[in-house]
Amino acid sequence: MSEKASHAIRKVEKYVDPEGREVLEFVQVFGRSPDPNLVKGAVMLQVSMSGPGGMRPPKGIRLEFAFPDGTGVKKAFETFDEVAKKEVERFKKDMDDKMKAGRVVPATSMPKIIGADGKPLGVGG
Repeated sequence: MSEKASHAIRKVEKYVDPEGREVLEFVQVFGRSPDPNLVKGAVMLQVSMSGPGGMRPPKGIRLEFAFPDGTGVKKAFETFDEVAKKEVERFKKDMDDKMKAGRVVPATSMPKIIGADGKPLGVGG
């Protein structure tokens, strides 16, 4: 382990409230200059993916997200719902973009259009 890596070791503390919100606090244990604690939240999402045979059964995915710098554990729980909602919306948008990118059909796989004379129509007539 490099000297630099050994000075950035963090302990992870996990907090959960009665509603099931999960907050992780990364506390620096070793380091030359103490960095502020990093606070992350985590939610479980049920995601259904479509496959070649249709829709697959829902699958649980853990989505972790970081709170803004300087957020403490108490503030993380106070703002958890609004930050989580933004992150889930961003995750959905990213997944939709990936799905749309996968639906692009290359021009070479498009069927040829046959004209009245039985020959393929060319581009531009």
